[in-house]
Amino acid sequence: MTLIWAVGSMTLAMTGPFGTFDVMDPLHRYLYWPAVTGLAILAALGSGRLVRRRLKLSGSRADLVAAALMSVVFGPTLWMVNRVLDDVDGWAVPNLAIHVAVVFNLGLGVALLRHRARERVAEQVGASGLPLPRRLASEIGADVVHARADGHYMEVERPSGSARLLMRFSDALEALAALDGAQVHRSHWVARAAVARTERDGRRTFVVLRSGKRVPVSRRYEDALPRLLDGD
Repeated sequence: MTLIWAVGSMTLAMTGPFGTFDVMDPLHRYLYWPAVTGLAILAALGSGRLVRRRLKLSGSRADLVAAALMSVVFGPTLWMVNRVLDDVDGWAVPNLAIHVAVVFNLGLGVALLRHRARERVAEQVGASGLPLPRRLASEIGADVVHARADGHYMEVERPSGSARLLMRFSDALEALAALDGAQVHRSHWVARAAVARTERDGRRTFVVLRSGKRVPVSRRYEDALPRLLDGD
């Protein structure tokens, strides 16, 4: 998404749609469009998450509802901001309907990119005839000491070094369940043999690995600490 934001922002700043090319100097365009594009992408991602978690929708239906939700919230907001600029600069602002339509299509575009990213994950983890947990376990390795979620990717640390794998953390946890370790945070899993001790830093708890790395522990997963420390 960062690349999409950067390319989209620069393209809009250079072309100056909605009359911005005529009423804004280059500096203002290169400030205005990255801000608007970034807020639009955040609104699209937030709408998609809200629809999937609260309305329990999925697939194309979720994408359409999320885009509609984003358009009725972010579209008028952007229109009002542009009206303020219009009062200052004499800018011929398109009407509200055009803003809503543009934001709706932007929401669908972000949803399409997210869908394609999920497809790439499915293609990689489904390339083998093995069941998903066994497939992922073969990629992660039985000697993993620490796994960390990073978007659609996962960072895996082994004694021989670290690797970046294209897989969802939720799928990886299914494979990691066969190993001796535990999830200690929504984004972290550690092997029991790799844990040296725990540490407190104010109100925060960490497990310290034998390599010296500190891994955060959230309150939700603190019950796993006794098992990691003594194997009970």
